[in-house]
Amino acid sequence: GFHQLGRPLINTTMVITWACRLGSFLLYRIMKDGKDRRFDKVRTNPPKFALFWFIQALWIFITAYPVYLINVKQTEKTVGEFQPTWRDWLGWACWVTGFLLQCTADFTKLKFNSNPANHGKWIDVGIWKYSQHPNYFGEMLMWSGLFLTSSNEFEGGFEWCTSALSPLFVILLLRFVSGVPLLQKSGMKKWGNDANYVRRVKNTSLLVPWDV
Repeated sequence: GFHQLGRPLINTTMVITWACRLGSFLLYRIMKDGKDRRFDKVRTNPPKFALFWFIQALWIFITAYPVYLINVKQTEKTVGEFQPTWRDWLGWACWVTGFLLQCTADFTKLKFNSNPANHGKWIDVGIWKYSQHPNYFGEMLMWSGLFLTSSNEFEGGFEWCTSALSPLFVILLLRFVSGVPLLQKSGMKKWGNDANYVRRVKNTSLLVPWDV
């Protein structure tokens, strides 16, 4: 039954599901656009191109580290029958919520951008009406949830501290480095002179979908 699956298998399945979903979405977008625009400024520069992929690999390692750790630490308790704790249920709930939120946000934006009538417009429909970056919030929820459920297996301060880098890295990266700041800057460059856009930025929640 469910209790025979083991925490490592459940959490690993969640990581694989996340990877397959994101990978297929990006592949579809690249095939539709004919290229990956993220590489426009680096594909002609091999060192920068290599650095880009190295950073991507490092990102994956850090974010999934708690799940790697509990797989390495497998014991009879973790691979056999176990009783899920409140941290498991809350962590899994966070992951499922984040996953559904990200799927909804990506699908809504893909559908919006596929409509020629929306060319050059910012998205403010569906879940995007209540959050400027709902997909990023979903990402933060997923990795925070996996950290929480995996924490049942942590032993000692070192494992706690190194594993905590996972949600912290995702949150800090998306909120302050490569996610929100870049899109906010790009948005202001495109529509900063439009009072409606400025009003949206001011009055719409940055991450958490809710009606402010």
